[in-house]
Amino acid sequence: GPRIIFRISRISAVHTCSPELQPSRRTLATLAESAGMDGYWGTPTATADFCEPNYAHTRYIAEFLNALSSVPIALLGVVGLFHCAEQRLGAEQYICYALIGIIGVGSIAFHTTLLRGPQVLDELPMLWVIVSFWYALAQSHAHRTGKRFSLAARAALLSYASASSVVYFL
Repeated sequence: GPRIIFRISRISAVHTCSPELQPSRRTLATLAESAGMDGYWGTPTATADFCEPNYAHTRYIAEFLNALSSVPIALLGVVGLFHCAEQRLGAEQYICYALIGIIGVGSIAFHTTLLRGPQVLDELPMLWVIVSFWYALAQSHAHRTGKRFSLAARAALLSYASASSVVYFL
C-alpha cells in the first residue's frame, strides 16, 4: 500500500542526489574541475554521474568509493567461476558468474573513468545476467522434474536480451 511506496521512495531518496545536485551531461566535466583535480582519463563521456565528488581522492579514480564498492562484485564472479569448476556445474552457472564478474570489472572501470565504454560494460551485462539467471533457474527446474526447457521459452529469453540490448543504445 501507500506505506510501502513511501518507504521505497525514502530509501531511494537517500541514494540519489536532490534534483538540483544531479549533474547534466554538460556538467560532468565541470564536476571534475570543481573537485580541484583534473582526471587522468580526460573529459567524462558517460551518460550518468553519481553524487560522489569526482576525483576527490586521486586523479586516477573519478568516483573512488563507487569503484571500491564494485571490487566485491568482481571477486564474486571470480570465486563463483572457481566454484563452478570445483563442483563441475553446468555452463549456465559459469555464464552467470562470468557476467557477475564482468559487471564488477565494468563497474570498477566505469566509476574509475566516467567514460561511455566502461559504462556499457557496467550496465549492459546487468540485463544479460538477469536472462542468464532465468535460464539457469529454468534448466535447474527442468533437470529436477525431467521436463525439457521449451524452445519457445529459450527464444523468449534470447529475444528479451536482444531487444533490451538494442533499446539500451537508443
